[in-house]
Amino acid sequence: MKAIRGLLVCWAIYCAAFAQSTLNVSEDLARLGIASTNMVPNQPGLDAGPLFFQAVLYAQNHKIGAVIADPGSYYFLSLQSPQVHLAWDSLSNLTIDLRGSDLYFAHPLVSGLLVTNSKNVVLENFTADYNPLPFTQVRVVSVNPAQQTIQFAVDGNWQNPSALNAVFPTIPNEYGVGVEVHMFRNGRPIPGVTRMYATNPLGTSQFTAIPDPGPTAGTVLSQIRPGDIAFLGMRAFSIPVSTLFCTGCTFRSIAVYSCTSQGFEAAFSQSSVFERIYSIPRPGTDRLAGNYAVILLTGMGPNNQVRLNRIIRSMDDGMEYDSLFFGQVTSQTNPRTFVLGETATSLVSMGVTAPNGSTVSFQSLSDGSIVASAVVVSQTAPTGQPAQMTVTVDRDLPASIVSTQMFGPDVNQRAGNSVVERNALEEETDCCRGFLFAGTVNGVFNGNYIRRSAMAAVHVDNTPQLLSLGVPPSENLSLTNNVTDGANWIRTAYPVYQLGSIVVDTIRAGNVLTASPNQNISLTGNFTADSGDDAVWFSNVSGGTVSGNYFLNPNINPAGVRGSNVWTSAPAAGRRGSAERHHR
Repeated sequence: MKAIRGLLVCWAIYCAAFAQSTLNVSEDLARLGIASTNMVPNQPGLDAGPLFFQAVLYAQNHKIGAVIADPGSYYFLSLQSPQVHLAWDSLSNLTIDLRGSDLYFAHPLVSGLLVTNSKNVVLENFTADYNPLPFTQVRVVSVNPAQQTIQFAVDGNWQNPSALNAVFPTIPNEYGVGVEVHMFRNGRPIPGVTRMYATNPLGTSQFTAIPDPGPTAGTVLSQIRPGDIAFLGMRAFSIPVSTLFCTGCTFRSIAVYSCTSQGFEAAFSQSSVFERIYSIPRPGTDRLAGNYAVILLTGMGPNNQVRLNRIIRSMDDGMEYDSLFFGQVTSQTNPRTFVLGETATSLVSMGVTAPNGSTVSFQSLSDGSIVASAVVVSQTAPTGQPAQMTVTVDRDLPASIVSTQMFGPDVNQRAGNSVVERNALEEETDCCRGFLFAGTVNGVFNGNYIRRSAMAAVHVDNTPQLLSLGVPPSENLSLTNNVTDGANWIRTAYPVYQLGSIVVDTIRAGNVLTASPNQNISLTGNFTADSGDDAVWFSNVSGGTVSGNYFLNPNINPAGVRGSNVWTSAPAAGRRGSAERHHR
């Protein structure tokens, strides 16, 4: 009896301690005076956003270690700001565990959850979706290739696309249209039919289609048949789950079912874990796709782990992991002082600068060569629009640094010591690359599986450019034991991204450059099967090795880019059509 009484006392003490360290948003808000009502699940008319925000804020201020929720569906109806439904800043030492709940965001063109400037945060166990959806699907009734029109019918519970005209992006993309179109037959992308766009507004039974540049519109549309399904989606900037400047954080067991941009994004994170993040069409539905560039990890710091994530039916790059340039040298005051300006995706544009005492290097835009290196002595704060700053270094620099891109070679500025392993990308759509791994130092890309990416399955990319994503060279990168199957299965408008299943290069404006800024990259134990083009394209590398790999049936896509001189300034080509290409 005494033993039983002792166990009961211990259990009571444990429960009391758990109650003090855990806040249940579904049960504790009213009791603790946090809000007048609890965040009850499965109530479509209850706005979960303000309740969730206050609960997490209360837990942070009262040093409660965990916030949980009863499993169910939660609806985020209002916006905390014009850019996001719900955001927290400066969280620390907190676990947010939604225990398998489904989150629905009501504004398709606005991001969902955002965590910024935080440390040791765990966010886990939930799904994210939009309601209403940022896309619809229609069945093709007839096609007029000459007029570039597609007649359609709407089946089931799908919305007529004309009902979405008001919320389809009105800002045109680079082709002057605002709606993206992907075609499917029997649940799979149609061979030979590239990504397309529909002019806005759409009619109630017809839309006009514009294929990606490359094949003629008539060639593409003539391959579409009655009964095929057209996915028509918004392409904008809403991200269901994202984080900015997070240290020691964990994002785990998160499934994203729809978005207008990346399904999950992390920027400038370090010593963090990203695992079991799923970007897939919602199970149990007839959705054929849902997300674009689905897991974007950009401008990353050191010591991150990216593992066990799964991507199905991406409509752009499946996963990207990169570091960024600091900015462009716009002018030189004297041999040791210069002005550094922001570019479209530079660190300076985010207020991130190279610490005094750190080494920086300067990469030429014209050929990709490293023009010079130096140590930062002093600098001013970035000011103005676009932002500029003055930097002084420890040695004389040549005048040729003007117009170069500046980057930091050390691990803290270049996603150093990061591991990307055992992730899977399965059956991408008509675009784009599988994994983009760029600008890292001492990185490991190991044991990943990529099936049927439209372009390269793995692209180690160095892109010194200004107007879109620019990424520095990679150094000391190991790509081992990865499997690619059926990459480059369709001819796209981007042949420079289709040079092989595994591609290592330095490119700008669609051309492979002549210098070799990437250093010490090894490809070992990889298996590539049924590559539409070469199994491996290995260029712009100093000190690289390719050994112990197995290549099965490369160059099987007759419409591929092999043998065509799409790289107007590439290094001397190896054997055309070969299973493997080496350029140094």
